[in-house]
Amino acid sequence: PAAAALAARLSGGSVTRAARFLEEEILPVRDEALALLASGPNAAGRPDPERHGQIDAWLKARERTRLFLLLDLLRLWFRDLLRVRVGAVDPVEGLANADRADELARQAARLSEAQIAESIRLVEETRAALDGYGYAPLVLYSLLERLPAGNTTPTPAAR
Repeated sequence: PAAAALAARLSGGSVTRAARFLEEEILPVRDEALALLASGPNAAGRPDPERHGQIDAWLKARERTRLFLLLDLLRLWFRDLLRVRVGAVDPVEGLANADRADELARQAARLSEAQIAESIRLVEETRAALDGYGYAPLVLYSLLERLPAGNTTPTPAAR
């Protein structure tokens, strides 16, 4: 059910796209995307080499569609996070990431509405830059460096 809910949200109403997301096993892909948020600067304040490796894995495919998927997954995460933060979870529609509701609740307690809204804006700005043929490594690294600290806790895939 969690994969179907996420695929339905990502597909924008397209049954073909939803089926493709289910074939790709979208939950592990989402977990990889969230792992990017979990890694941050090391104790010395320098970029974490593990994060660079994770980013490189997304860039390795050299497919913009994969990067767009990453950004769409992050945007859905932050939208769910904002819904939880303001207490506006639709009882019918629910959350796209309902299987991670506990983690969303923990993050919502740590981040302000303004920080979450800024995260959504940054993700959308990054997607627009990629649409405009921005240099993918630069815009992706820039996004991850500008997101507020504490965006996520380590995911099962990142532990």
